[in-house]
Amino acid sequence: MEAITRRMPSWALSLGLGLVMSPLLSSTPILQYIGWFLASLFHESGHCIAALLTGHSALPAIRLDGHAAAVHGPQSRIMVFVTWAGLFYATFILRRRIVLAIPIGVLALVYPLLAFTMVGEVVHLSCGHLGELAFASYAMYCAATGGFTHGASERVAYALLGFWLFGRNLKLFIGLVTDAGARALYSENGSFGMENDLLRIAGHCSVSLPAVAFVFVLITIVVAAVSLALAIRSARLNLTVA
Repeated sequence: MEAITRRMPSWALSLGLGLVMSPLLSSTPILQYIGWFLASLFHESGHCIAALLTGHSALPAIRLDGHAAAVHGPQSRIMVFVTWAGLFYATFILRRRIVLAIPIGVLALVYPLLAFTMVGEVVHLSCGHLGELAFASYAMYCAATGGFTHGASERVAYALLGFWLFGRNLKLFIGLVTDAGARALYSENGSFGMENDLLRIAGHCSVSLPAVAFVFVLITIVVAAVSLALAIRSARLNLTVA
């Protein structure tokens, strides 16, 4: 092991081990449950962030028997306008930091679409899976740069979880594109008896479920590739600085 570590940077070894070990999170019922719980937490948190951003109170609700949802209340117009003003203010105070100012400024410009139109509902429904992909990206970054402790076990754990989340979502979306049985199962298994996110997006956009799932296949591939590339770049920069 020490000889391998000398030949290979720790970030590369951690990512490689995480990739190889990621299927373990689906190998036994208890590990499947742990994986489902973590994915549900990131998924529902994504919904909650979108709800809070558009003026709704929101909390993730995860039930131990396998149901999860984001519970949010009615929209507060005061909260909406405070958030909108805050986005413009943040753009102004960060105007010298272009990397932050541009995306926040764009968000401020399109904010009325998110808060007051059906576009916001589609974004809200999308943010569950996008929340999973966002945490997977963060996990890849931590695996490459060392996380909090810079220990090998923490790096591998982050890589395992990141690759598993990307793979989990990609498997779901590809199944919905290619397999009628997977689409039937997805249609029948909404938490708390509710309709699943991609079905609701398909209804709002008047398109088929496979078409929506195909878009999410592309999103997942792009996010995974970009996050891995950025993680590797950050790891190499850390080595250069060190």
